[in-house]
Amino acid sequence: MLERVQPHTYRKMILWLLVTALLSPMALAIIGVFYTDRVEQRTEHHFAVIQHQSDGRWCALLTAIDVPVSPQIVDPVQRARSIAIVRYVHLLRVDLRCIKA
Repeated sequence: MLERVQPHTYRKMILWLLVTALLSPMALAIIGVFYTDRVEQRTEHHFAVIQHQSDGRWCALLTAIDVPVSPQIVDPVQRARSIAIVRYVHLLRVDLRCIKA
């Protein structure tokens, strides 16, 4: 035979269901925020490492081509162009922190 359920048992059950229904989405939201923050930090760190490696490769290349203008260039137009290129390469090295300004 079926036992009769007491009214206070229904109230407890309904209260438990309401608390669970309200707290579960909040708990999921909080966990989601922490997880998203952690993933963002790891991604930023990963990209910073990749950027540092890329800058290192560029520094090696720019160091190889950052040479003074050859005194053998006597044409004023070519000499001015060469000086501009050397200055630009040197500024790139400074921007990438390959050398100090």
